[in-house]
Amino acid sequence: MTLRASVIFLASIYFVATSNADPVKFTAGNWEATVTMSLAEGGEAIVTDEFSGCMSEAETRNSPSELAAAFAGGAECVQSNVQSVGNTITFDMVCAKGTLQSASYTMERQSDYFLMAGPQKIRLKNGALKDIWGTISARRTGACS
Repeated sequence: MTLRASVIFLASIYFVATSNADPVKFTAGNWEATVTMSLAEGGEAIVTDEFSGCMSEAETRNSPSELAAAFAGGAECVQSNVQSVGNTITFDMVCAKGTLQSASYTMERQSDYFLMAGPQKIRLKNGALKDIWGTISARRTGACS
């Protein structure tokens, strides 16, 4: 799987998994997200992609642990160290196969916006490991159509 395909796959899994993270409840509706990968935090993007989707009312009810488990599990990874303080969730994940090998994410959220970012380790086609920075930002744009 290419880096771009992996990014799109992970972002899609994350978007579907995003829901409620106490104390802030996401608002159901149409959400647009931008995924950016760079070589360093705040660095120039090496991969950027955008997508949108409808978040149902039922999807807005996941706890922080459920949210981390859904994201990690969808990426064929295992989550650990899930912490939730106020409007922030942090978690780590380790992956047994695929391009993504491990990641540590921090998610800041509001009812109509979230930003998830953190360091990731990916395996290149030649087998070498590379450190990159991943960011997913999303915002609610209105009702689902």
